[in-house]
Amino acid sequence: MQRLLSGIALWCLVGCGVPESRFIEKYNERVCTECEDAAAEFCEDEDNQDMLMCEEVEASGGAGFGCEELESFEHSSEAFEECDYDAKAAADCLKGDWVCKTDLAPVLYPDYPDICEQVWVCGSAASTAAE
Repeated sequence: MQRLLSGIALWCLVGCGVPESRFIEKYNERVCTECEDAAAEFCEDEDNQDMLMCEEVEASGGAGFGCEELESFEHSSEAFEECDYDAKAAADCLKGDWVCKTDLAPVLYPDYPDICEQVWVCGSAASTAAE
């Protein structure tokens, strides 16, 4: 029964769209998960092990670094107060393919599906969409 309820809830998140507060939470979780995994993999390479980021990964027992290192990538609802939120685009964003880029390490950043750019429509684009 629990599995059925979880399946229905997931279907609704994907099919019905994602409420804005839930999207922000899930977006931040996704960035953390992707970038923690990428940091651990990046630091396995011997050429990268002298970087401070990799020293932190090693000190944590290979568990990666904490998500607090990624605060600059977090969405907050205040940043989008004047924008129109698209719950369907949010659901598609979360279920798409994500990668955390390490090419600018120690700065890590998410590479997310293009649909994520359509979650909030702001400025003149918002007024055009409303017409």
